[in-house]
Amino acid sequence: MGFPATTGSLKTKVSDMKLGDYIICKYFAVSSGAVGVFNELGTSIATEIPVSGSATPNGSFYLVKVDKGLLAADRVIQHLISWDALNAGKLIQGVPWDNSIIPAMTSYTAPNGIVSASSEYSGYPAWYAFDRASTSSWISANGQ
Repeated sequence: MGFPATTGSLKTKVSDMKLGDYIICKYFAVSSGAVGVFNELGTSIATEIPVSGSATPNGSFYLVKVDKGLLAADRVIQHLISWDALNAGKLIQGVPWDNSIIPAMTSYTAPNGIVSASSEYSGYPAWYAFDRASTSSWISANGQ
């Protein structure tokens, strides 16, 4: 398992961590879209979760101390899970996205603004990322 790119050091207890230090943790989600369980803090020897995450992760990653009382994951842990599911599981803090900030796009320039991307997959234009339709999505040229 690669270590996070930080000048800190590996710790086994959160109470010993200073800014930049990191601690190993395990996360397991039984199904896609479901909140998983964190455990084995400071002790996990599980296989590493891919850096790009997984819909059903079961493995280790690192938490990095980024501020007083704040740890951040060194990678995407789980994808295909909604903000509402994470919030209901008390895994994040904040408020839901205010959809009125960015209007629903109907093309690259309508109703206003400009949508662009470095690449697109055929049939999945970049503006789909902002159309608010659950039936469409933007995909990059390499299919991700």
